[in-house]
Amino acid sequence: WLFTIFSLASITLLTDRVAGVAVLSDFRAVIIYAFASSLVLTAPVTIVTTRLAADALWLKRPQDIPTLMFGGFMVALIPTTLGILCIEAYLGLALPVLLALLAGSCLVALIWIAIAFCGAIRDYRGVTTSFLLGAIVSLLICVAAAIRGFEAPGLAWGFIAGLTVTLFGLISRVLATFPQPVVDLLAGVRTIADGLVRYWQLSLGALLATIGLWVDKW
Repeated sequence: WLFTIFSLASITLLTDRVAGVAVLSDFRAVIIYAFASSLVLTAPVTIVTTRLAADALWLKRPQDIPTLMFGGFMVALIPTTLGILCIEAYLGLALPVLLALLAGSCLVALIWIAIAFCGAIRDYRGVTTSFLLGAIVSLLICVAAAIRGFEAPGLAWGFIAGLTVTLFGLISRVLATFPQPVVDLLAGVRTIADGLVRYWQLSLGALLATIGLWVDKW
């Protein structure tokens, strides 16, 4: 959160006179909606995936960790995509804005899953480095896009580029600790689907907690 706020504030300060208030407001709205919607929509998947990863480590099955992570990625994309389409139906966004919002939300959804696994391995330095590099890339590309006269969707794609760097950094840290190959990708999906039913209290609690974080803004 701190790196994202720092990035948005820096982009605003550096491009205010170039991009204009309207473009920057729309750009920030896309990023904020991406973070808010993905956090709420993926909260049940994230908490259950974290629980399943903890079970795997307790049972001394580290080979299950990469499968669970990539399975979590696939499951998290489903509610995120459906949620963004509902937002589109309500707000009636222009196609370029919708595409940027959808891409950003799905990417941040994957980041929430990856962060959970980085927390499980206590790789706080790796998390910090990944977000720092991503913030720098976002800042540079967004400033360049503003100078070239891009509108809000163009700036949003620049920010998404930085988030992509962050995501790959997080994934690389997890796979460096758990280098076991993923034999059956759908096995992780099935395990998480079963976990959502088995640990429904966790799922519901995570959903309500994240709604509580954002309800005052809505």
